[in-house]
Parts: sequence; structure tokens; C-alpha cells
Amino acid sequence: MKIIGVQPGFTLVELMVTVTLVAILASSAYPHLYTFVINNQVRAQVNSLLTDLNYTRLEAIRSGNHGLMCASNNGKSCSHSADDWHRGWIVFQDRNNNRQRDSEEALLRVREPFESGQLKFRAFMFQGKVVRYSALGFAHTNGTFSLCDAEGAVLRGIVIAATGRPRVIPASQDENLPRCS
Repeated sequence: MKIIGVQPGFTLVELMVTVTLVAILASSAYPHLYTFVINNQVRAQVNSLLTDLNYTRLEAIRSGNHGLMCASNNGKSCSHSADDWHRGWIVFQDRNNNRQRDSEEALLRVREPFESGQLKFRAFMFQGKVVRYSALGFAHTNGTFSLCDAEGAVLRGIVIAATGRPRVIPASQDENLPRCS
């Protein structure tokens, strides 16, 4: 038996209750989603740096020349400041060992600036301007990178051992990570 004049659907009260529940759930999930997004950005930035460090080392071994990674403002030449790492970096084979890219030295990689955060490098030689690998894969520049948020709090670090091997460490494991502020 069919009732005439009644149409299926939702009442205004049912719709308002549903919208209210969705708003409550979304507002409680937002802080966790924001943290998740920030953590993924940090991981991606650390992974790109770690990949390029390993690539520089591999190219030095493969070619038999020094591999060099340096901070760069323009994507073509090395910066003369140790504080420019967050603006990007370049990778090349330093055939004449002058720790600068010359016109005859081909660029192997160019990294764009970080979208957010800061990057600081503290080295035991060359004041943090370059990371240099020998043809045997050993680091001429052992040191530590720190990836920081916009406020300067250290989030992660990458330590380059004298053997050339870079490794990632959480900020909570090492109090000696360079500060970005």
C-alpha cells in the first residue's frame, strides 16, 4: 500500500545532525592530519638530502674523481656561505680539486630550495660549505646536517662519518646537532 503525498528523503533536523557530526569529527582529526603532513614533508626533505649524499659518494667512486656537493643560490655554482643549504645545492665532480664548480665540470644534480624549514650544516673542515668525497668513497668533510622547522627547532639530523656513510638520526638522539636559529 502506497501513501500518497509522502516523498522519501531527509528532514532538516537529520541533515543538521549529520553536518554537526561531520564537523566535530573533522575538527578533531585536523591537528593529527597537520602533524602527519609536516612529518611527511620532513621525511621527503631528509630523503632527498640523503639520496644526494649517497649519489655524490657513488659518483666519486664510479668516476675516480672527487665528488662534491655544495650549497648553491643559483643552481650553477657553489655559494660562499655555509648558511645557504636550505636554498638548494648542486652535485658535480671536482676534477681539479678547487672545491668550486668550473665551467668544464658538468652538473650531476641540482636541488631546488626547501619549501619550508631550514637546513644547517656543521663540518669539521671547510666551514660547512662543501661535502667532498674521495675516489675511494671516504668523506673529506665529515659533519652533521640539521633539518629544522620554520621556528628553528631541530627535527632530524644527518651525520656524515669519515668513512663517507651518511645516516639519519632523530633530533631526540643527539644533543650536538647544529641549531638553525
